[in-house]
Amino acid sequence: MTGNLFAIEGPDGAGKSTLVKTLWEIARDEFIFTKEPYYKMYTDIIKSREVTPFERALLFSADRYKHINEVLSQIYADQNIITDRYYMSNLVYQTLEMAHTAADQERAYSWLLNIQPLNLIKPTHTYIILAEPSEMYTRMCRRVEGATHTIDQLEELSLYYQMIAERICPGKYTFVYSDQLSIFDMATNVYDHIKTLI
Repeated sequence: MTGNLFAIEGPDGAGKSTLVKTLWEIARDEFIFTKEPYYKMYTDIIKSREVTPFERALLFSADRYKHINEVLSQIYADQNIITDRYYMSNLVYQTLEMAHTAADQERAYSWLLNIQPLNLIKPTHTYIILAEPSEMYTRMCRRVEGATHTIDQLEELSLYYQMIAERICPGKYTFVYSDQLSIFDMATNVYDHIKTLI
C-alpha cells in the first residue's frame, strides 16, 4: 500500500508558500511537508546568476533525484506528503527561461521532461495557485528581495501553468485563485479536497 503525494505549484507571489504554511498549521500531524529546491547545496547554486538556464535545469533534476530518494519515496511506506513546488514549476520556469518562441519552448519542454529522474513520482493531485499578475507583483514587492519578475513575466508564467497542466497531470489538478479567498479559506478548501483523495 502506498501513500499520496500532493504538489502545490504556482508562480512567485501567487500565495503558494503562504498556503503551504497554513496547511502545515492545520495538518502538520497528518502529512510530511517538504519543498523544492530541496538540497541546500543545490539550492544555493540554482539561485546563482552565474549558472546558465541549462545548468540550472540539470541542477533541478539532480536536486529532485535526491529529494525523491530521501523524502518523497516515503509514500511507499504509506506516508502522505505535501510539497511546496515540484516538477511542474521546474518545467514552467525553465522552459520559459530557455526559450522564447513557441517552437523553441516545445523543444525545451521535451528536453526538460527527458532529464527528469527515472524514479520520478507522479503526484496524486496538483494544486496550481494563481492570482492576477498585478497582485502577484505587489506581493513580491513587499518581500525583502523585492520583485524578481515583471507583471508581464508573471502573466506569461500564469498562462504557461494553465497551458501545460493537462499535459503534465491530466485530470489531476485544480486551479486555486488566491486573490478570491482568504488564506484560511483557501487552505481549508485544499485540505478538505485532499482528504477526499486519501
